Amino acid sequence: VESSSSAASKSQSRMEVLKQRKETRMRQQELKEENPESQSLPQGSPWVSKELEGIGRPQRCTGEALQCAMDLASVQENRTSRIFLFTNGCPNLGEGSVVADPAAITKKNPSKKKKKHDTVDGDQMAKSLEFYDTLANLGMEAGIAVDVFCAGSMELGLPAYQALVEPSGGYVVPHSALNSPHLIHNLTFLLHHTYVSRTTTDPEEETRNEEDIEAPKTGGLRRFFKRRQPEEDSTNAGPTEAMDCIVDIRSDSFMVPTHLVGPGELMELYKGKNGLSAVLSNEKAAVADAMELAASKDYPTTDLPSMEALDLSMTRIRFPRYDPLATMSVLVQVDDSIEPEDDHAFFQMTSRFVSQDGKTLITRVSTHRFPVAESVSDFVKNADDEVISVLLGKNAVYRSLHGREETEDTKDKIVAGDTETLEKLAYDAQLDLDATIQRISGSFRLLGLGEKTRNIDLEAGSEKKESSPSALDFAFPPQLSETLRRLYHLRRGALISPGPMQSMDDRAGVRQLFLRFPMEDCLGMMAPKLWSTGHVADAKTAASANTMNPFPAETMALWDGSIIAADQHDVQFVWSGKECESEKPFDAVRKRFKKFLIEKGKGRFPMPEIHMLLDGESMSRRFTTRLAPSHADPPEQQLANFPELSQLSAEALTRIRTRFRFYDASSDASFRKWFWSVSSATHASKDDGMSLCE
Repeated sequence: VESSSSAASKSQSRMEVLKQRKETRMRQQELKEENPESQSLPQGSPWVSKELEGIGRPQRCTGEALQCAMDLASVQENRTSRIFLFTNGCPNLGEGSVVADPAAITKKNPSKKKKKHDTVDGDQMAKSLEFYDTLANLGMEAGIAVDVFCAGSMELGLPAYQALVEPSGGYVVPHSALNSPHLIHNLTFLLHHTYVSRTTTDPEEETRNEEDIEAPKTGGLRRFFKRRQPEEDSTNAGPTEAMDCIVDIRSDSFMVPTHLVGPGELMELYKGKNGLSAVLSNEKAAVADAMELAASKDYPTTDLPSMEALDLSMTRIRFPRYDPLATMSVLVQVDDSIEPEDDHAFFQMTSRFVSQDGKTLITRVSTHRFPVAESVSDFVKNADDEVISVLLGKNAVYRSLHGREETEDTKDKIVAGDTETLEKLAYDAQLDLDATIQRISGSFRLLGLGEKTRNIDLEAGSEKKESSPSALDFAFPPQLSETLRRLYHLRRGALISPGPMQSMDDRAGVRQLFLRFPMEDCLGMMAPKLWSTGHVADAKTAASANTMNPFPAETMALWDGSIIAADQHDVQFVWSGKECESEKPFDAVRKRFKKFLIEKGKGRFPMPEIHMLLDGESMSRRFTTRLAPSHADPPEQQLANFPELSQLSAEALTRIRTRFRFYDASSDASFRKWFWSVSSATHASKDDGMSLCE
C-alpha cells in the first residue's frame, strides 16, 4: 500500500508539470532582478560558443611571426642563423595569409555560412607568395635560412611555405602530427647535416650598395635590408664566390649542357685582373702546381686560367646551402665539333663550400672519363638504365610544374596553385614522356633493321632476364626495360598524373623532393618495391615463412593468402590479404615485415611512415592505387609476365581479377596496353608531345 501511494504521488498531469516549470522560470527572473551583475556572466563556455558560430578555428599570423623571428636574428651581426617554423595549418591571418578574409566573404554573400576550416584562396595565395619570397630573400642576404615543419588534416598552403624556404634551399616537411618520432628524426638531420655556407668576413670591409627598392616596414628587416654588390671595376670577386656553395662542371668543348634540373642556380663567371678568372685563396697552390706542370710540357702559361676556355667548357652552379642530398641533374648533348680522334669524354666536378664553423674553405674535385660510343647500338648496350630513368623522370616532373618553356606568367599560376593550369601541364608532361618512349622505340626498330644488330642486343639483354625474348624486346631496348617500367609508374603516379589521386599539398611536397634528391632516392620515389610471403596455405606455413620474395608492383600481386611489404621512399606499407587477417600466427609475419621496412628506411630523409593495412579497408587504397593495373590484361599475358601466378588456383586468380569493380581502363591503362599504344605510329604524342630531350 505504501509503495503504491508513493508511485501515485510521483505521477503528475501535464498541466501540473507545465505549472512547475513556469514557477521555476519566475524564480530565476526574480533572482536576476535582485542581482543585475549576474547578467554579464557568460551562460556557456566562450570557446564552445565560438565553435558553434564557426569562428573558433585556430588563427595563425605566420607572416608576422616570421618577421619577428628575423628581427630577433638580425639584432646581432651573426654569420648565419636558422629559423625553424612549426605550424599545424596554413597562414590564415595578417600578412602572408592564404585565406580570404571571412568578413569580406560575408559582405559579398551574406547568406553564405562561415566555414569551420580554412580554404586556400587563389588571389590570397598569389599575394602571399610575393610576400614570403621577398621576406626569404631578405633573410638570406643576412645568412638566415628557413625550414618548415607542418601538420594538419586540412589544406596547408604548401606553395606559400615552399616560396619561404626556396631562397635558402630549405625544406617543407609535412607530418601526420608534430609529436611523432618522425619530426625528431627529420629535425635532427637538418640540424646536423645542412647549414648555410658563409665565411666569417668582416662586414665593414665588404662593398654594400642599397638597391632602389622599397625596404620593408619592420625595424629588424630594415636593419639588414642591404644587398651585396661588387663594384663594376672590382677585382676581388673570389671572396664573394666563396660565401656560397659553388659547383663547377667542366667537360670537353663538344659536350654542351642542355637541361639542368635541381635546387641550384646558374652563375656567370667572374673576371679578375686582366680579364682572367679570379683564383680563390685556398686554390692558389693547386693552380701553381698545374702551371708548373704545363710549363714542363712547353705549354704557354701567361694567360692561364683562360676565360675563353672556361666559357666554352665550364658551367657554374650556386647552391643556397650545404646539403648532402642536394643534386643537380644535367643532360648533355654532343655537338658537331667532336673530332674522330675524340675517343673519350672528360667530366670534372669541382665543389667549393665553407665548413660549418665558417673558418675553412673546402674544395673537392672529382674527375671521370667515359669512352665515346662508336655506334648507337654500342651506346645503348652500355647505357645505365638507372641514370636514364632519373634524368628523364626529373625533366618530366619539371615540365609538369613549369611547362616546356617556363614563363613568369605560368610560374606565378603554378606556384599559386591554379588547378586548371596544373592539370594541363601534367597532361602535357604525360604526352612528352609518351613522345620520348615512342621515339626511342621507333629508333630501336630502325636500328635493328638497318644494322642487323638486334640479335646482339637481345643476347645482351637475356643475360639479365634469363628468359626467352618477348615481343617487348623487339620494340624497345632490353637494356632499358626497367627504365620503361619506372617511367610508366612515374607518369601514372602522384609526381605527374593529373587528377585527384592526392591533394595539391601532397603533390607539391613530393615534387619538390624529387627534383632535388639524388639518384638512389629518386629511384625509390618513381615506383614502389614489393616483397611478399607468397601464398600462405595454413598456420604452419606462416610460421615457417621466413623468405621475402620480390614481387612486381602490380595488382595481380594482391593474393588473398599473402602478406606484402611495400616501400616507396617516403611511405611504406604492410598489407595483409583476407586469409591472413587473424592475429595468430600472422602477427609475427607482419612484425617481421615491419622490422624489415624500418631497416630499409633507416637514416632516410624524410623518415618514411609505415601503414599497417588489411584488405578491404578504405585506407588500403593508398597502397593499391600505386600498383599497375595488370588485372586488366589477358590471362595469358598475366602469366607470361608474372610466372608466380601459376601457384594459385583458378578461383584465387578470378578473385584477384574481379577485385577492382570500378576500374576504368581508358583513364588508367595497364603497362602492356600503354606501351603498345604509345609505341604505335598513330599515337597522339607523335604530334602533340615533345621529347624530354628537346
